[in-house]
Amino acid sequence: MLTANQLISCSHSLTLGNGHAITDTLDDGPDITKRLGNFTGQVNDVLCFSGKVSGDVKTRLFGAYCTSFYGCELWDLSGGSLSAFCMAWHKALRRIWNLPYRTHCRLLPLLCNCMPVFDEICKRSLKFLQTCFFIIPRLFVLLPSFL
Repeated sequence: MLTANQLISCSHSLTLGNGHAITDTLDDGPDITKRLGNFTGQVNDVLCFSGKVSGDVKTRLFGAYCTSFYGCELWDLSGGSLSAFCMAWHKALRRIWNLPYRTHCRLLPLLCNCMPVFDEICKRSLKFLQTCFFIIPRLFVLLPSFL
């Protein structure tokens, strides 16, 4: 029950049980930055432990261990933090294939036979929205039977 007391606002972030951070301004920058650090660590692990195997094998390991992106469905697709994440993904593929840093980023998905990371994140966001739009109307139909 709320009383007549005034609520106090703070500028801290709340971390949910799944590790996602929510700020008072609904900025997803801290969450993307955290995921970027995790991603960089995973890429370094793959490169360190894969040794001198071919680029194709490294690409498969990269796909298996470095592309989980849990929670990316909730990220702001127009934010600057996301572009930093995409740049890190491009750099990782260049490192996997030992390509020069000037290799155009549009060629990288062709090498690894995958979607560009921004497109993958957009696809996951759309699938999340589609699921929400499908489930929410069904909840209103089922809700009266539980009351």
